[in-house]
Amino acid sequence: MYFTLSMFMLVGTTSMAQEETKKEKRSEHKAELKKEVSALVDSRVYAFVARTVLPLSMPPINLNPDSGGVLFGPEMVNSNLPFFGRAYGGANLDNDKGMTFSGPPENYKIENRKKSYEIEMDVKTDDETYEISLSVSFDGSALLTISSVDRSDISYSGVIASIKKE
Repeated sequence: MYFTLSMFMLVGTTSMAQEETKKEKRSEHKAELKKEVSALVDSRVYAFVARTVLPLSMPPINLNPDSGGVLFGPEMVNSNLPFFGRAYGGANLDNDKGMTFSGPPENYKIENRKKSYEIEMDVKTDDETYEISLSVSFDGSALLTISSVDRSDISYSGVIASIKKE
């Protein structure tokens, strides 16, 4: 009986030590992710990779991995995303290429919140001005919202990543 009791105590101590190690590893991983995301946001050079589109008044639509994204840089923002929604005024969606535009970011603002970064900017093209809002969690997940005068607002969920140089 004494031997059985000591075995339970030994097993209990080992599992508690393993649990602490798992928690430590998880905590270290979260800290490393936060550091990587912070470096990307601070550099202002990163890519947003869309996984799901969230059009207004429509159900979410899952996207293919190669459906597009947005490249962010201090001098240029290049968007190549699909668009699902309504057009207003003179906008014609018959030959629509989606949320495809390029231009320099203006009024760039970063706010560091408790669990995320809130990034806002405007991108002006010859035809239109796009208001971009990007919420980036410390784990790299992100929500991008694009507003324009000629179209309904649209949001995309996805992740931010470093831009690979070829």
